[in-house]
Amino acid sequence: MNKKAVCDAVVNQMLNDKDEALRNLDGLQEALNAESRSTAGDKHDTGRAMIHREIEQVESTLKRVEEAIDSMLRIEQSKQKPNRVAAGVLVETNGPWVLVGVAFGRLELPTCEIVGASSKAPLAQAWHGSVVGDVVNMGPKKWTIKALH
Repeated sequence: MNKKAVCDAVVNQMLNDKDEALRNLDGLQEALNAESRSTAGDKHDTGRAMIHREIEQVESTLKRVEEAIDSMLRIEQSKQKPNRVAAGVLVETNGPWVLVGVAFGRLELPTCEIVGASSKAPLAQAWHGSVVGDVVNMGPKKWTIKALH
């Protein structure tokens, strides 16, 4: 598994997340339009307010996904061979691989599991500057850094 393949898989997952958010936004907009046609009153105003709040949450999620896609594309284009753990580095470990710099949760690939951790995450902070062969303790787990991509 190479960094490009991992980045491609993560971007594809994020694009799916973006599509889902856009579908949710469309559905909420339709619900808001339907609510606009109903009768006025407190129940009507509360319903509209709840829909507006949901729209704001979906728009916020959509913005985060779009920013993450941009970050992933920058990481993917980087041709520099890392020698230490830092933002943009794919860390191969004795457990799941970790992509430092973009938080996206877990992604199961056919050959490994990938975890996305923001540069501010405790895991990324604990590993920052580590090199191949280092063992880092995170809670009860010991992570051995096997390779950097």
